[in-house]
Amino acid sequence: MQKEKKLSGFSLLEVLIATAIVGIMAAAAVPFVLELQEVMDIRKTQDQLERISLALELYFTDIGTFPVTSSDPSNLSAGDQGLPALLYLPTIAPIPAVGAWDGPYLQEINLERLVKDAWGNNYELILQRGCPSNCITLSGSDTANLYDLSIDLTLKLISHGPDGVSQGGDDIEAEVSSGPIARRLKLDTKKRLEVLMAEVGNRTINNEGYLGTLNGMSSPGDPPCTLRNTEISSFSELGSYFTQDTWGNSFQWHDDTRQFYSVGPNRTDDTCNLSTLSTSDLGI
Repeated sequence: MQKEKKLSGFSLLEVLIATAIVGIMAAAAVPFVLELQEVMDIRKTQDQLERISLALELYFTDIGTFPVTSSDPSNLSAGDQGLPALLYLPTIAPIPAVGAWDGPYLQEINLERLVKDAWGNNYELILQRGCPSNCITLSGSDTANLYDLSIDLTLKLISHGPDGVSQGGDDIEAEVSSGPIARRLKLDTKKRLEVLMAEVGNRTINNEGYLGTLNGMSSPGDPPCTLRNTEISSFSELGSYFTQDTWGNSFQWHDDTRQFYSVGPNRTDDTCNLSTLSTSDLGI
């Protein structure tokens, strides 16, 4: 009679040793996995801040200012100032001029994802003017001079990092300055006005009496800030590019100063408007 072969297997001790080794290896790997996840979250937040910064530059180009900080950044919704202004037309002051807002300025992202970092905490926005020499932080209700293109605005975007604590040592920041954008916008408007002024000069030399037409554009008794449309249609051969400013407004004329004006980003038709740009402002 043939003896049955005895099947060999792992002893209980061997199983326990193997389990212990796997547990030790897993425990050793956990810190590396967590560290890798944190690195990925940091990179994700940095990328998000970079996208938001580019969107804010587009917003400033159209509106002439940055969205101000919200009075309640922990409870943001469509129509609020702050980051929601990149997705929805703000309904809280300062409200962009009619036709100025051309958003959404970010695609394929909803409001909840836009306002939070990788750790689920809301971004902090700090709007300042006069930086870097004399930084003044503006509150949500401080909207004076926001459209003055001669004053540099700086918008700081801050994620408080993995610990969610302000200035906890792991904050992630991005910064957008209005200075370079405003200079580009003013340069573009200057180039357009230079062409228009050259054409005015040509017509004056040819005795076409255009400056006489301009002299009649302001009515007697008008306040000193009043601008009048310059019958810009008579320059139609130049095309709309040279008869409109960067923001799509027809250039205006003022009799007293005898200058052309761009009414600026907030589209207010008066020379007292801080966003107004005259030919002398632009060095023409």
